Amino acid sequence: MGLAASLEIMTGDRAGARHAVSAGAALRVGRVAPAEVLILDDPLLSALHFAIECTTNGCRIKDLGSRFGTFRRGERIEEADLRDGDVILAGRTRFALALAVDGSTPPPSISSVSAPVVNLSVAAPLPRAPARPELREWFRTLTKPLFAVLDSAREPTIPDKLDAAGEEHQSLFEGDRGKQLAPYGPWLARVHPGTPFLDELLADGWGQSWGVYLTCDSALSEVRKHLRRFLLVKLPDGRQVYFRYYDPRVLRTYLQTCTPKELTDFFGPVGQYIAESGDEGKLLVFASSYRDWHKVVLGR
Repeated sequence: MGLAASLEIMTGDRAGARHAVSAGAALRVGRVAPAEVLILDDPLLSALHFAIECTTNGCRIKDLGSRFGTFRRGERIEEADLRDGDVILAGRTRFALALAVDGSTPPPSISSVSAPVVNLSVAAPLPRAPARPELREWFRTLTKPLFAVLDSAREPTIPDKLDAAGEEHQSLFEGDRGKQLAPYGPWLARVHPGTPFLDELLADGWGQSWGVYLTCDSALSEVRKHLRRFLLVKLPDGRQVYFRYYDPRVLRTYLQTCTPKELTDFFGPVGQYIAESGDEGKLLVFASSYRDWHKVVLGR
């Protein structure tokens, strides 16, 4: 007698689909192959998000270094045991696990299992430190209009902060699908150095990968039109996926590997991109000319 398990997708385009978890083999869930369970309609799901493995002693779940974490019973986990009926949240998608002993009645449909609502804004919060005065002063030296591309998937309060600040802003998504994704996607905002709003962004979001900054002489509508061109990219197999260039960790890697033509296309009217460096005492400034980027050392 052994343990039989199945994972059911509870939300999204594939709601109701069930996948058997073979004993001794990992069942991986993610947005791209080689995941055995592919979820293509969830922009918050990582390429390989989590895996489930079952043995005669039970089943365990393991996060695979996902961007936004894996939650079991409403709590973020790295690796944990699973029990019958457990609800898993990854990205925006919920799953449920059914367990049975081989030879017993097959696991019933579990689409109706009640799933806990997880507030990603308070789950596993990251430590935040006050903005360094040198950082605020550096932004005040900019002479070109300043914009921010802020990630509400990273910080769900971004739309509310923008509304409260009264700054000109707009989601980079559009259409009916864009309205659905706007609470989880990138927002473009015009920000003014020296204002309380920018000070708040630097105090709460710098070092937390809330987004990136850029300088440009164009109107917000024109900047938005340019940035929207890069939201989707085509993979070698022809599939289109979201490109999270507004994550500073992605941007600082991408720009340093671009060809001159790719840089010209990506910058367009943008004068500079400004991003966290990963080093508390530095920030990165990228200009449009090939390899014209440098670290700015603060307070040294």
